[in-house]
Amino acid sequence: MHKHAAIGTGAPLIASTGHLLTWTEAAAVIGLSSRTLRRLNAAGRFPEPVVITGLRGRRFRREDIARWLDSAGEQPAQGA
Repeated sequence: MHKHAAIGTGAPLIASTGHLLTWTEAAAVIGLSSRTLRRLNAAGRFPEPVVITGLRGRRFRREDIARWLDSAGEQPAQGA
């Protein structure tokens, strides 16, 4: 079972969702399909999304994806 970080509405870390990505947006940034991204996540090979109070669904932090890309030696898809 995955643990998800919960960020409440009063948390100063996240003032807006501008740097948070949906599954589809995250997949586009790294050049993979959303389904592949979900498989990587389920296998523990991709950062966990965060749960944001008041938003439907989970989101990925851009900085988590950037760190993952750096550690994997990958480059984001062009135009993303």
